[in-house]
Amino acid sequence: MAHQAVKPYSFLMYFLAIIAFFFLGIVYASIIEAGKGQMLAGGAIVFGYGVIGAFIGLCLSIFTAIKAKRHSIIKINGLLTLIIVASFAYFYVNYQKRQREKLENEQQKIERPKTQETTNKAQTKPMAMFLNPEIRRQTTSEMGLGMFTPNFYENKVLYFYGNLTHGKSVQEHMPTDSITFKQREYGGFDIATAPPWLVPEHLKLDYDLLYFKVKSISHDFIEVIVNTTNNRTAFVNRYSGKLHYWPEFLLG
Repeated sequence: MAHQAVKPYSFLMYFLAIIAFFFLGIVYASIIEAGKGQMLAGGAIVFGYGVIGAFIGLCLSIFTAIKAKRHSIIKINGLLTLIIVASFAYFYVNYQKRQREKLENEQQKIERPKTQETTNKAQTKPMAMFLNPEIRRQTTSEMGLGMFTPNFYENKVLYFYGNLTHGKSVQEHMPTDSITFKQREYGGFDIATAPPWLVPEHLKLDYDLLYFKVKSISHDFIEVIVNTTNNRTAFVNRYSGKLHYWPEFLLG
């Protein structure tokens, strides 16, 4: 049967097996959440699972081409085709789900109350947003330059700075306040301590999301809005997180 390894239907099986097992490797990685919480490395980890799956598929297909009969190989080609189609369907459904979640998150961000009493504004406690994600915000706010998200995987503390002295570096300024992060037992992060006035633009730490709207940018600092109810701002180290300009943020 070794001569079958160089037949056209065997080459087709090699090709289909590489694609099918590559997808199966990626699906397996997503099921076990192999790249979750790894930021930029997450994509490489998931891709690595796909490459390993493709290699396994190629080895199995070569072994099958040597041992199996022609009609068996043709049936296997049909099965591999079904796996590829099912994988495309799986990824498409997941993509649509992520798009819906992203749209819902964007709608929550831009949602504003139709009416709001002035007395209620004065009585609002900013830290309540950590308990209630539906906290009301002001009906108007600046567009800003984009969004800033801290890198809490590398920096467990995000420092806030007040008035800056021109020409001085970050190390020459004293922080006025900070947020500290703690890692959960099963992955992800929570806020351990935070100022009572903190109301960021978007907070959803169960998805590792914490965004501040950016008001201005300098060489070492970024001015962010730290309280969306009164547009209070503070400065953060530009390199303590990632700056997303609006085009990148909206397309990301």
